[in-house]
Amino acid sequence: MKTKCTPELIEKVRILVESGLSWRKIAAVVGLSESILHAWKQEGSATYNAEFAGMVTQALEDRDLGKIKAGQVEQAQKHILIKVTKELRAKGPKRPPSNYNKEMLRWYCEEILRLELDPAMDLKEMWYHIDRRIEELTEEEMVVTKTEKAEVDPNQAAVKNVATNTGSPDKRWSFKEEHEVEPGNALTKLLSEIGRSKAKLPSQEDGI
Repeated sequence: MKTKCTPELIEKVRILVESGLSWRKIAAVVGLSESILHAWKQEGSATYNAEFAGMVTQALEDRDLGKIKAGQVEQAQKHILIKVTKELRAKGPKRPPSNYNKEMLRWYCEEILRLELDPAMDLKEMWYHIDRRIEELTEEEMVVTKTEKAEVDPNQAAVKNVATNTGSPDKRWSFKEEHEVEPGNALTKLLSEIGRSKAKLPSQEDGI
């Protein structure tokens, strides 16, 4: 008897499982009853299909792993946090000394700035062209100025997310969170008394 559990159908169901659809909706999409799909993945049933069951297990794990944000596996463990401090710095030729005469400036421009100045220029004009040339040759870059390392304890939110979404479903952690207030707490007693008493307006208390 030809089985309906073909490799093509298994792949289609895998995609639907990873997308998070319910088994009722998956059954409707592939045109089969929900009970047939459950029987294929239920070990011990008459129509159990090992390939289909294995696909479902893997697809569910892959889907749940997708819930874990990037880096949370590392955050869930004790890890080293590296803090890098950067500064924006200018990189380019320096301005020539202010006491340079015209001949010295012309030499500096030719050798360092690759700029040819007209000998007929006065000092003010030369300095203008020098500053413009330095601006053209100057680039800004981020430079690492400090690196610090610190050992960080596991992030509890990351631990919870990783532990509840990895591994086989029967071995995953489960969490039950409860919030309790100490009975002897003064604030608790005050709130309790206010809750038991009938609220009154100030005018009622004063008999006005």
